[in-house]
Parts: sequence; C-alpha cells; structure tokens
Amino acid sequence: METRQIVVISGKTCSGKSELAHLLEKEFNFVVVSDRRASQDVAWNLSMDQPALIDRRRDLDDNQRAQWMLVETKEICADQKDDRPLVVDHLDTLKQVLQFRETFGANLVHVHLYASDKTLHERYEKRVEGRTNPAAYDELNQLRDPEEINSLKEGLK
Repeated sequence: METRQIVVISGKTCSGKSELAHLLEKEFNFVVVSDRRASQDVAWNLSMDQPALIDRRRDLDDNQRAQWMLVETKEICADQKDDRPLVVDHLDTLKQVLQFRETFGANLVHVHLYASDKTLHERYEKRVEGRTNPAAYDELNQLRDPEEINSLKEGLK
C-alpha cells in the first residue's frame, strides 16, 4: 500500500479546488495530479481554457472519466524516485472518492470545498470576464446532485 500522503479535492466549479492544490504545491511541495495534465496529449497544453477542457472530458465514456485520475495517481505513486505527498485536483463524483479511498486507504485525506451558489456564480463571472461567448456556469459545473454533494460535504458517512 502507498505510504505517502494523498489529498483529494472535490467541489463545484469555482469553489477553489485548483487554488488549494497550487497552494499545497507551493507551500508544502506537494505534487499536483491534475485532470489538465492527465488528459493532455500532444495538441494540448496546461493553459487550456476550462470550457475546452470540459469538452474534452465529455469525449470520454463514464468508465474512462471515473478512472483517469486514479490511473494517473497510481502511476505517479509507482515512481519510486519521488516520494513527495500528492494532491489530486480534482474528483467529480462520490464514486471516484470511494475508489481512491479503497485504493489508498488511511493515507488518503478528502477535502470537499463548497460555497454558496451566489459566490460560485460571482467567481465564475470574474473568471470568464472579457471572453467571447463563455459557457454558462451550469454547463461547466459537473457536481449537481444534491445527495451526492451532501455525502461529499459530510465526509462520506
């Protein structure tokens, strides 16, 4: 079983997941496992706009989408040259969090970020300010099921 600390982050769009991941990277030398890195190919780069990234995720079937972050994290853990802690930015579903918990056990810490819908929409409006025809917030937000959100908030009781 993996011995390094692994933090997984969940939350709605604009809840601060990437900001937290990058803070952990900067302040505590965590390795960031990001869907932007896990899903890129030769034509992609890390500065891809969020709507384009979401469109790419939609090309994957449900099983692929549920597995891609877990596979990427396992590959990084298999690299014995780097034993720094990991932060996974981000998981979309309760199913993914449970798969990570099953795979990594006691070394896994799950953090669910949330804010009011008003705050999330305001943050999104600032993010897309000046862009031509940005996607609507509700198109980008992958976490919509209130029961699933509550399970994530409550720590998967």
